[in-house]
Amino acid sequence: MTLNTNKMLNKENKVQIEIQSSMCYKIYQQYGWLLNAYVSDYYVSDYWRQLPQSWRDSLENLKPEVLASIIDPAAALTDFQILPLSLLSLRQSLIYLSLPRAQEFLYVDQLKPTYSLLYNKNVMQNKHFKNCFWKRIKMKKRHEIQLIAKMCYKLANETQCNYIVDVGSGLGHLSRVLCYMYGFRVCALEAQEYLTTEARKLDDLMENKMKNYFDGSINNKLRVTHLNVKVKTNCDGSDILEAVKEAFSSNDNIQFGIVGLHPCGNLGPTLLRLFKHSSRVKFLNIVGCCYMKLTTPGYPLSTYCKQNNYDLQYSAREVACHALEAYIAKLKVGDFDQLKVHAYRAALEKLIINRSPSMYHSQVNSVKCTDGLEFAEYCSKATSNLGIELSRSEMDSLEIRNYLDDWRNVVVFYSLRLMMAPLIENIIMLDRVLYILESGHHCEVTSLFDPKLSPRNQILTAKKY
Repeated sequence: MTLNTNKMLNKENKVQIEIQSSMCYKIYQQYGWLLNAYVSDYYVSDYWRQLPQSWRDSLENLKPEVLASIIDPAAALTDFQILPLSLLSLRQSLIYLSLPRAQEFLYVDQLKPTYSLLYNKNVMQNKHFKNCFWKRIKMKKRHEIQLIAKMCYKLANETQCNYIVDVGSGLGHLSRVLCYMYGFRVCALEAQEYLTTEARKLDDLMENKMKNYFDGSINNKLRVTHLNVKVKTNCDGSDILEAVKEAFSSNDNIQFGIVGLHPCGNLGPTLLRLFKHSSRVKFLNIVGCCYMKLTTPGYPLSTYCKQNNYDLQYSAREVACHALEAYIAKLKVGDFDQLKVHAYRAALEKLIINRSPSMYHSQVNSVKCTDGLEFAEYCSKATSNLGIELSRSEMDSLEIRNYLDDWRNVVVFYSLRLMMAPLIENIIMLDRVLYILESGHHCEVTSLFDPKLSPRNQILTAKKY
């Protein structure tokens, strides 16, 4: 029985979650070599021959659009796709154990605000007001801000809390929505001083523009408090408590909720620890990000995962941050130029270590794949920072030409890794869920964002009553 994200998680289903976590980790142990492999090493390590023979026989030179249905958990396999039983079993296990990624819609319009003096629905619906918020904000960010703000609104009503701390606030776009549209008292914490300064300027600009459209509809006493604070990620978040005291000019009794839109690496776990240890934190609302930057204080968190030594290598945590749905879309349309880049990178790695073994895994430049990008041009752009110049004879050798002709199998190998990427995110998410449940609090996992727009679309929320 797998975790239902529409259900409040509590101590009654903790054992179920432990079993699910254990099953996920057993799959990782079995296929860890695949998840921990770098596609750039495909030719160097001859990864194709490390796949089971039955897999190679069924997947060799597979058309991208057929491959898309194999790695897409929402797609049904067609009658002509004859796959080995071990691969079918893996695919079905991933579907069964994975947290659902399909977007779950959040309805909050019928909630009655507990802080009605600060809330003005007419302001929220005014087109001029909306334009002030969304100008120069990309669609992905706008999508995320609108939905995570609604979730904050829901949690605030349920916990009777109207103070919110936005950790990693950047330019303050989410903080402004929470403050001016929903009426929360907001403290925005950002590590980069430049972003804090720019956020204050954007606040001033918005307020000046809004004076032309409203007469007293906006509470002039409501302003986001922007603080330049670099939260320590190896402690329990006590520096956040100090910032809250400064922001709200209050005593130590102010209770607040925490929101983190993609807190990087160990910052997310720090927010979880603060929620656990401080009675002042009423709710938590965070979206994972940059799992490869997690270190020992950040994973594992739960007693259960620590006792079972659930360790994840860097490369596996890194692939968990990739965009599965977006890649499936590329496969379906047969965007060959975008797909061939995997073979380009793997062939380039072979050329680099042939030239100089000490440069193995050197950081090359990221190269945007455009229509008709030739391998020689790719190599020139990718290695411009390494101080080496590959000759035409090296790049045109028979070995390299054979590698490039083999690009479909490189895509197959990359796709198999990506098919398993949600498994790693599940392991990390279940560890965080168990950490909350071991603390005696309730939590939920909600696939709030559209995964095609926002690959990290699962939100972990927790609250105290």
